[in-house]
Amino acid sequence: MASKEALKFSSEARQKNLVKMRMPYGVDEFEVVKTNCFECHSKCGLFSYIKNGKLIKVEGNPETPTSQGLLCSKGLAATQMLYSPERLNYPMKRTNPKGAADPGWVRISWDEAFDTITNKVLEYREKYGPHSIVVGQGTGRGTNQWNNRLGNSIGHNHWLCPAHVCLLPILLTSMLTLNQSARSFYRVTNMFSLELMLRG
Repeated sequence: MASKEALKFSSEARQKNLVKMRMPYGVDEFEVVKTNCFECHSKCGLFSYIKNGKLIKVEGNPETPTSQGLLCSKGLAATQMLYSPERLNYPMKRTNPKGAADPGWVRISWDEAFDTITNKVLEYREKYGPHSIVVGQGTGRGTNQWNNRLGNSIGHNHWLCPAHVCLLPILLTSMLTLNQSARSFYRVTNMFSLELMLRG
């Protein structure tokens, strides 16, 4: 009978060979990094396969209790999103009027982008007051507090968070579909309002 150590080595070697079989053709050497997917709040565990500093593949981590090695289509598309030719990696500026067939996007420097945004914010605050400006964001996985701080520095106390455009609409439509009481929805919205007050 084989020892536990031999069985463990055999299992690890077999797993490594299986992984190699699923690698793109010609990829023999790679680094495996254990991490999490950040495409949604579930943060499923995954293995990132890196070659020469470039992500070449992701797979679910079977040790993760919640996802148990499974990844959804968004998680599996990590390399496509990361290296998509459509992905914006630098600021762009419109040079033609809105509504034009060709927006005339041109690349600008980060300094110019920050200066443009800063000048516009200061202009609107001066003309219309700080409450004319809304600081909004998508699901940033940890940037919420910085957006709150930005709003405070502008001088307003309102905020457009991911819950306003994602979670709360989902909760409301689910409650209406499942015939749950409006009181449940108000409890949820009050919870978010309390969080905003405590943060802001």
